[in-house]
Amino acid sequence: MPTPTIDNLPPAPSPTDSRAEFSTKTFNFYAALAGFIAQMNAATGWIVAQLATMAGYVSTTTTARDQANAAAAAAAASSNAVKWVSGTTYAEGAVVWSPGTYQAYRRKTAGAGATDPASDNTNWELAARDAVGALVSINASTTAIRYRTYALGTAALDLALPTPAYAGDWVGIVPPLGGTANTQRVTRNGHLLLGLSEDMDIDVSDPMRLAYVSPAIGWIATT
Repeated sequence: MPTPTIDNLPPAPSPTDSRAEFSTKTFNFYAALAGFIAQMNAATGWIVAQLATMAGYVSTTTTARDQANAAAAAAAASSNAVKWVSGTTYAEGAVVWSPGTYQAYRRKTAGAGATDPASDNTNWELAARDAVGALVSINASTTAIRYRTYALGTAALDLALPTPAYAGDWVGIVPPLGGTANTQRVTRNGHLLLGLSEDMDIDVSDPMRLAYVSPAIGWIATT
């Protein structure tokens, strides 16, 4: 909602006013109080909503801090990762990076396979479970890149989800503070989105994260 405004009250009656002037001011002043109270209530509700939105940003920032710490630890552990090659036998605990997502994965059991680690949850584990990406400000339509958070401007725009998508991919979205009258959407780009074959209108002001699960489930909302 737009920033609320509160109208000035009319002049209050004064003991020095004439009888007629005092009477007129009194009626006008008390008649304006009903509208003043309504505007005050609207302003209070707006302040509460802004505080809730800011609390969401604080939560997002705290989560990003924790993810950064986890990513730093994962980076130290996987700094010697090599590119995964189909058919190559890897020892248990070996770390490779996927040519599909460029993320590091750790081998669960010794063996070989032809499935990219990004799509093989049985044999590989993502080394950095909570990958940290850049915060990108946009004010026009674009295609999202996995592991990035997009701060939206107030212009009408479409944010297309990345394709191809792999299990564990995520995209963060920070809607404009206070909302916007323009249409903003997340387009599914061929995947299911929240269980539906439909694009999603962004009609909230709270930050959100969408995570990809599988072709059968598609993108879901996470906290």
